Formats: sequence, C-alpha cells, structure tokens
Amino acid sequence: MDRIRIHPVGTRVTDADMVQLLASKTPRSFRAAQDLLLAAQSYLSEKKGFFSSERSRIRKLGRRISNLDRALDADHVPQPETQSGVSSRILRAVEYLSAFSDTFPNWQREYEAINEFLPQVLSKG
Repeated sequence: MDRIRIHPVGTRVTDADMVQLLASKTPRSFRAAQDLLLAAQSYLSEKKGFFSSERSRIRKLGRRISNLDRALDADHVPQPETQSGVSSRILRAVEYLSAFSDTFPNWQREYEAINEFLPQVLSKG
C-alpha cells in the first residue's frame, strides 16, 4: 500500500483507545502527524492571508512531511520492506498515517492532499 487509508465519511469515529496507544508508543510521530494534518488543512484552505501564498503553504506541508519522517526515526518506527520500487521511508509514513487515519478518520481531504505530496517529499531525501 503506497497511499494513506481513507475512510468514507460517517463510517468511523475517532478511536479514543487508539489515540492513547499511538500517543504513548510514538509521541514525537503523533505530534508530527497532528502538525502535518494542520499544514494540509492550511494548504486546502480557501482563506488566503497576506503572508500565506500557495507556494509557502506547499513548502510548509513539505517541511511537516520531513518532520514526520524524522519523528518516525526518533520513535524507532521500523521501515518496512520495499514493494515495487516504493521507498521504505514512504511506506513507513503511509503505514503510520493510515493508522492515524484509522484513529482520526474525519480528515479525508487532508489525507488526500498528503497522499499527493508524500512521495514527492520523501523520495528526494
């Protein structure tokens, strides 16, 4: 799987037990994933501020993806075996964010945006 698992609207609710598990096992990654979702929300936002160009929102989204990758390293989340040429760093981020999506399923648009940028950012490093 090289895309974040996204659940249809209304099929799931936030899983409080999974929140506790993810936050306790991977505290840095949990926070980085929250920051990434907020950056994706900002990227998708209709509001265009004086200091908020599309280019700056894309850069911020890229930085947040890189921050998640570093947090996954810091939390000692192992990289999975690669499949069909997909980077193991991308697969690890997708697996973690899929678990995050299972936990917080109400951010579908944001997960879709992250799906588009994730390979671009992590395949460079």
